[in-house]
This record gives sequence, structure tokens and C-alpha cells, in this order.
Amino acid sequence: MKAFIVILIALCVSADVSVSGNWVKGLYEAKQQLSLLDTKYEEILDVERQIHDKIDHAQLDYENALPSAKSEIAEKMSEMKSQIVSLHARKTRIIGVMKKILNKFPAEYKERLIREVHLEQRFNPVDDLLTSTLKMSSKKAVKKAVKKALKAALL
Repeated sequence: MKAFIVILIALCVSADVSVSGNWVKGLYEAKQQLSLLDTKYEEILDVERQIHDKIDHAQLDYENALPSAKSEIAEKMSEMKSQIVSLHARKTRIIGVMKKILNKFPAEYKERLIREVHLEQRFNPVDDLLTSTLKMSSKKAVKKAVKKALKAALL
């Protein structure tokens, strides 16, 4: 009886949690959500580029316009700048949601998802390190985070 219990405990301890495959569905769902969010992020970038182009053209028009038309052009430019600010807020919100989705997974799967969905330009390990260390107050926590980030970057 003792041998059976020892064998049962050994099997439970050595069993890999990922053998069941229940986590794979979550991985695929996260990949789909990340790709949808990335598509929305790209759309926002395109709109932002178009607005920047319009602002550049409006600036040229402002320089060459009659004094009576300058106030109207300046008004339109300020409206476009406020649109840029709102688009930037939406981009920040999307990146925040992406980070929440990615933080649900261990580091190796997180890096794998970033590579598969091509989010490397949005999630830079060095930038993540800088933001996390700026939030930390103790020197020990900063050193620990730096070591962890360097280890992850070198692997």
C-alpha cells in the first residue's frame, strides 16, 4: 500500500501541467485578440498619418493665406490637433489591453505570441524594463528586475 501511495505521489509531482492541453485554447484566443487589436492599432496609425498630412498642408495654407482666413485655418488646425490627442489616447489604451492579455501567460509564451503576431515593434524588452524600474522604489527590486530582464533578453 505504501509503495502504491509513493508511486502515485511521484506521478502527481512529475506530471506536467501542460500535458492536458487545456491552455492551448487560451493561447489561440489571445493570439486572435492580439491580432485584432494590432489591426485596430494600425488603422489608428493610418488615420493619425492622414491628419498629420492635413495639418502640414493647413500650415502651408496658413502661411500663405489672407489675414481674414487665418483664423478659420487656425481653428481647423486646432481641431485636427485635438483629434491627434484622442487618437494617441486610443493607441495607449490598445497597448494597455495588449499588455494585459500578454501578462496572463508565462514569459516564454508571451515572447512567442509577440513573435507570431509581429508585435516586436510595440513591445520592446528594454522599454518594459525602463518603465518597470521607474515605478520601483527600492534598489534591490530594481537590481532584481534588471537581472531578470537581461536574462530574458539574452535567452
